[in-house]
Amino acid sequence: MKDTIKRLVREGLEESITKISIFDFDGTLMDTPEPETGKVIYKEKTGNDWPFKGWWGRNEGLDMDVFDIKPIPSVISDYKEEVARPNTHVVMMTGRIPKNAEHVEKILNAYSLKFDEYIYKKASETLSFKIGKLEEMLKVYPNLREIEMWEDRTEHTQAFREWGADKNIEMVVNQVWNH
Repeated sequence: MKDTIKRLVREGLEESITKISIFDFDGTLMDTPEPETGKVIYKEKTGNDWPFKGWWGRNEGLDMDVFDIKPIPSVISDYKEEVARPNTHVVMMTGRIPKNAEHVEKILNAYSLKFDEYIYKKASETLSFKIGKLEEMLKVYPNLREIEMWEDRTEHTQAFREWGADKNIEMVVNQVWNH
């Protein structure tokens, strides 16, 4: 049944979707390095200082040969439940930019984590971008009754809850504590 629903969405029958489950990537699905610790690990593993100004937009920070990037078990348990639910569209939505997609998906694939949709930030501010995507989803899925999210940033979880209340949609936001 689940595969039938997923296929129907790909075929344009969005009416079958009643729930969307959205997983953030960094610090939520995966325990990825933060800049402070990541730069130290990078130097230890490569013998070189981190050669870039930024961190989050760099593919080098997602190098599994340098960093021990592991899934967060409690979130993976929830992920498995969500992908098994019929009529649920399961999404990975990250503040990472599209040029990181190949590396992000390589990490997800290494742990057999597959999503119906992968969304990468195309605007400068992550929270506004994600809320804009939620707005789009309300329009795309006419029978949507519930959105459930997994997020590690406290300021984002509160904003998502407020957005759901404003839109009068059942909104469950799971705060992930990984730091």
